[in-house]
Parts: sequence; structure tokens; C-alpha cells
Amino acid sequence: MRIRVSFSFAHFNRESRPTGHGPQTWPWWRMVSLGPVRLDVYPPSTGYRLWVYTRWGACYGDLVFDRRNLARSS
Repeated sequence: MRIRVSFSFAHFNRESRPTGHGPQTWPWWRMVSLGPVRLDVYPPSTGYRLWVYTRWGACYGDLVFDRRNLARSS
């Protein structure tokens, strides 16, 4: 089994943020929200993504458990 981790901070870019809805319109006391998502990856593997939404943008991290039996050439 292999484990793959990836992440992206691209949604902190000013052009990627919504202006009329979402975290930018939250009350002052709510700074962060989490959104866990199950990824549809190749069976029998499983994958998960955790979105982190803030008033200043969003980012995510992926965790994929690759359970495929891949033949390795020597």
C-alpha cells in the first residue's frame, strides 16, 4: 500500500474568492470552517480531501491510500 499526500493553497488567490457569498460574508466570530469529502479514486483505493474555508480564502489537503497491486519491474 502506498500513501499519497497533496495540498493546494491556490484558492487564497484574490481572483478565486467569491465576493457575495461564502466565508467573506460570515459573522466576525466565525473564522474557519472544515469540509471533509470522500474522493472517488480507483478501486480498491480510498481517498479523502479536507477543505479549510476561511474569510481570506480556502485550501485543501488530499490523502489517498493506494491499495492497488502494481507489478514493479526490476
